[in-house]
Amino acid sequence: MTTMARSRRTAPCAPLSLLLALMGCGASSLAYGHGANPAVAWLDNPVGVGTVVDASFSFTWVDFDMSIPTGTATVDFYYSARRPPAYQIGEVHPLLEGTPIVQGIFEKDPDNRHTWDTSAVPAGSYLIWSQVIEPPEEVMAPQIISFSPGVLTIAHPGDPVYPAVLITTPDTPFRFADESYELKWQAFDPDSSARVRLEAGTSSLGVDYQVLAEDLDPQLGTFEWDTSELPEVDWYIRATIEDDRGLSFTTYSQYILAISHAPEQPDAGPRDAGPQSDAGAAADAGFVKGPATDGCRCIAPRQPAPASLIACSAMALVLATRRRRPRHR
Repeated sequence: MTTMARSRRTAPCAPLSLLLALMGCGASSLAYGHGANPAVAWLDNPVGVGTVVDASFSFTWVDFDMSIPTGTATVDFYYSARRPPAYQIGEVHPLLEGTPIVQGIFEKDPDNRHTWDTSAVPAGSYLIWSQVIEPPEEVMAPQIISFSPGVLTIAHPGDPVYPAVLITTPDTPFRFADESYELKWQAFDPDSSARVRLEAGTSSLGVDYQVLAEDLDPQLGTFEWDTSELPEVDWYIRATIEDDRGLSFTTYSQYILAISHAPEQPDAGPRDAGPQSDAGAAADAGFVKGPATDGCRCIAPRQPAPASLIACSAMALVLATRRRRPRHR
């Protein structure tokens, strides 16, 4: 296992309630966004793990777009056996892949429902993702990719039923850790023989990851990660479930985890924090370590904040002016 030297960097506070509301962090899965009024189709389902279908699956979504003159924006949907690592606003991740389900659904169509013919799709566990396509003359900005909030397992008569796993924490773009962090997941183990492996790394391409834990019971659903000696950078989490049949499924967390250690404050002298000695003098504690707070460290930063926080804060500012497209009837 690779050991990294610990450095200190403290992220400034983010207005969590405002940012989370603007980002829409909930059932919908944000992979990347863009400025102005983002065009997006938030997928509603599948949710969690354990949804198994054979011939068809109906999914729904909620779409938004800026006011457009021609009404020709369309929505495309894809399925993929993997989600790429979390990535920054406006980026198209090089590991993003997908097979088309349906393309060219008009965004102005109020139905927002599609029944997917899965009869010819190979057995496996898949995520669904969407992209709104806008004519170049109407807006010059990238679209938001929206992943389904869960995994769909497809199995036809005689096919093996694949396992699936979904990382559920970090659950917002604004999760920080100092000494430790509780990773959580949901797992689908149809063979009752699977084990879960957790890995983490600082590469957005999924290379050189460290094994955090392996041979975990899928139903355990939680792992306490010791982050006390990690450098203060953005960390990506990966989970793999594999059973005795050799069937597996790998996914990444939707969001990064930013490590932010509480700094050691300057020494305040012999009466800073030490206990009384027998002679009555206060022992010198040497330093005062700042208390941990929920979500951020509310002190002056020593180094620049993680890139993910800066990008998400910028996203929140532009989303403040977002308008919901009125429905066409």
